[in-house]
This record gives sequence, C-alpha cells and structure tokens, in this order.
Amino acid sequence: MAEPGAALNGMEAKQDGSVHKESKPKQILFYTMLLCLLVFAVELLSLGVYRITFRESFSYTEVQASKRALLDVSVHDQDQKPQLSTWIIHPYYGFVANPTITGSTEFAVPFGMPTNKFGFFGQENQIQKTESGKIIVAVIGGSVAALFGFHASEALTSALKKIPAYQDKEIVVLDLGNGGFKEPQGLIVINDIISRGGHIDLLIALDGFNEIALPEAQGYVKSSLISPFYPNLWPALVDTNPSRDQMNYLGRSGLAKDVRLWLASLFANPVLRNSVTANLVWRVVDTRLANLEADYRRLAQEIPPTDPASRLSNDGRGFMGPAVEYRTRRDLYKDIALNWGRSSILLNNIMIDQGGLFVQFLQPNQYVVGSKPMGEREKEIAISTQSPYRRGVESGYPYLQVVGQRLSAAGVWFEDLTNIFSQTRQEIYSDNCCHFNHQGEEILALAIGEVIAKCLSSPVNGGRKAVNIDNVLLDDSVFSDPELKNFSASPTYRDGSEDQFSQVKPVEIRDRR
Repeated sequence: MAEPGAALNGMEAKQDGSVHKESKPKQILFYTMLLCLLVFAVELLSLGVYRITFRESFSYTEVQASKRALLDVSVHDQDQKPQLSTWIIHPYYGFVANPTITGSTEFAVPFGMPTNKFGFFGQENQIQKTESGKIIVAVIGGSVAALFGFHASEALTSALKKIPAYQDKEIVVLDLGNGGFKEPQGLIVINDIISRGGHIDLLIALDGFNEIALPEAQGYVKSSLISPFYPNLWPALVDTNPSRDQMNYLGRSGLAKDVRLWLASLFANPVLRNSVTANLVWRVVDTRLANLEADYRRLAQEIPPTDPASRLSNDGRGFMGPAVEYRTRRDLYKDIALNWGRSSILLNNIMIDQGGLFVQFLQPNQYVVGSKPMGEREKEIAISTQSPYRRGVESGYPYLQVVGQRLSAAGVWFEDLTNIFSQTRQEIYSDNCCHFNHQGEEILALAIGEVIAKCLSSPVNGGRKAVNIDNVLLDDSVFSDPELKNFSASPTYRDGSEDQFSQVKPVEIRDRR
C-alpha cells in the first residue's frame, strides 16, 4: 500500500504537469501576437522609409506594374533572334530607329511610338508628292521633336488649321526627328528626301538642346574621340568588334540586368509581393542595379579606339573622323552654335527652292535659368544637380540665342521658345533631361501654330526669303560677353572661357511620365 505522502507528491506532480501543459498554448498565442505586432510595426516603418526614399507614396499597383514591365520586356528580348539593336546605322543619316522591331525598341516602348520602314516614328510615307489640296509638314530635331511630331500631330494640325492659307487643306505631318539627332543630321535628312522626289511645304526645326548639350555629356569632347557634329554614339554604332574592356563592361551590364530579372521574379511571388518591406527592399536593390547596368553600358560606349591616333574603330572598319580638340567650353559652344546657324540657313534656302516655309525653333529646356516656375514635385522630376546636360544649357544656350538673333536679322524665321513656359505652373517636364508631358506638347503646338501664322501673314513674300550664307554675320565677334549675358537670367552667368574640359559623368534619366 502506497504511503499517503507519496500519493500526495504524485498528485502535485500531476497538477504541476497540468499547469505546464495549459500554459503552452498561451505562450504560443502570446509570441504569435508579438510577432504580428512586430511585422505590422516593420511594415508601417517601411511605408515611411519608402516615401522618404522615393519621394512618393507606396502603391502595390505601381510596384507590381514595374516588375511586370521589367519581366515582360525580358520575355520580348528573348523572343528576338538574333538580339536586335535599338538604333541601326543609316548610310546618310548616321542612324535611325530599327524598323524591324516596330513599336518595341527601348525608346519606343515607354512612349508607345511605332517605328516605320524608314526608321522614323509614325506611319506616314517619308516621300510625299506635292498636291494642291495638301500641306506637307515635316518636323526635324532630336527626341523632343520626335515625340512632338508623333504625340502632338493632332494638336499641331488643329493649330495650323486656324491659319487661313491652311484651313481647307489636308495636313500631313511627317515625324523626321529621332532620339539623339543633332545638326547636320536634320539637314542631311531633308536633302535626301527632296533628292528622292519628296516635297515639303512647311519645315519645323525644334532643336538646339542636343547640339549644345550632348557632345560633352557623352564624354566625347574631352577624349577627342569624335567630332561634336558626328552622330550621337557613333563609336558604339560602327564598332562591330568590341574591345576586351568593352566586352567586360557589357558583361557586367548584362549580369546586372539578369540579377534584376531574377529579383523581379522572386519578389513577384504571392508571399513577398504583398509585403511593403519586401517591395521596399526590391525597389532599393533594383534601382541600384539599374544604375549599375546603365553605368556599365555607358562605359562600354565610351571606350576609345585601340589606337586613337588611327581614328578607326577597334575592328578597323569604322572612321571616327579627324580629331577635334577644344581648349575651353567657350570654344566648343561657338563652334556648335555656328554650325547650327549655318544648317538653319541651308534648310531655309532648301525650302525657298521648294516654294515652302522654314521656321527654326529653339527648344525649351528646364535648365534655362528662370524659364519656368516649378513646384517641389516637378523639381524632383525635372531637375538633377548631377545632370551632365545642365552646364551645356546654362552656359551654351546664350550662344544659340545670339545666333538665332542673327538668323532673324538675315531673314530666317527664328523663334526662341526658351521662355514659353514662364507663366505655366502646371507640371510640364517628364524627366530630368529635356522631355515634356502631354500638357507641354500641347502648349508647344499652339505656340508653333501662332508663329507660323505670323510668318505667313508677313507682307514680305509671306515670310519667305532666301539668305546668302556669306552675308550673315556668323563669326567669333558675335559672341561678346555682354551679348551673351543679355540672354541669361543668371546674374553669375559664365560663358565657359575659364573652363578647361573635365569629364562629365552621364546619369540615367528618371522618366516619370
């Protein structure tokens, strides 16, 4: 018979065991609630960090759309056999958009712009015949002109229809701009079209930015790799046999792209895609990888030829042109502005021979001091203190404006559009380079239409006048310091004469359209 004390001790042990078993579910519930609270706190903190980091509120829809866009582009790229280039060499123009990947180039996809068989945007035939009931309008320039000619063609047509001479006419808009184009490419394009029997009644040049800002921003001026008048990215276009360093940089760029795709796929799974913290981590890492991808791609384009003295590409098949060296920015800006002015005169005279009208418009840009009032959001979108284009616009645009003034005095229709947005408080710019949103393009179309109406109503031959290029004062004397300062709103304007060249690192454009 067991002792009473032993039975009592056993009962206590049992009771102790019961108590222990009953406390376990409570502990699990407690720690589960603590974990949920911690996850909630981290998610809440991530919302704040996201807003501070990216200057915008977190949106599941937008983040998932970014991942899908990255993965969708990747799938399309894999379907292209062989891999196709966005830009391809053209025998006369330098390069055009690749017509075999219609509507699917890096440049075309974000803007929804199909590429036609001529390597330009839109579906109109490049070669138009003259007809009594038709007005053929051509737009030339860089990417801003290309976007304007495609997106704002209806707005431009409406503006031109208000002009009595055009009211009862069919208006056909030819988009002859291209990303990175700069003079003399527009001049060459128009010459080629007319030599093949094409006709143009009204030629609109919307340019100046690429001419003055791209040569130094692309790093070619310091290295004397190519002339500022050669097509943009010419070394990358003609060099069909990359150097070892180029292959290295291209490989690193490709690796960064592959990691981006892997991460986008990983963070798109049902568990991670619904977490603010996970999406914050993904976007921070993806942004860093995207910058690395762009930097390596840029470095691959900037590598000089194996033998710079030969002025040939690495494979010996492409000519880089004679070396052109500039001691200061002023020397560069003068040369560019004079070339731009002479191209405008020649375009004007070509149009006179066709019985048409040429109007030269200086492209607006956000880095022109005082050109537009901006709120904090637009500044975040449009202004970068590290922009490689900023100095070219701030110091170089007055050179273009001085030349434009001389063109007007000689009889070329020139209009300075740099202050067109000076009274516009709406957001106009879509990135930190130079491009406009729909509102900006609509304002441009209206202003251009008004200028053309004024030209056609001119009592002197309807605004048409041939110009003798030798009679136009286009030399160093027009670029005096006081003259340049007249075109700058900056009290500390510098003309670049004191600036020896230093490498300017291009940055990736933040397109927030």
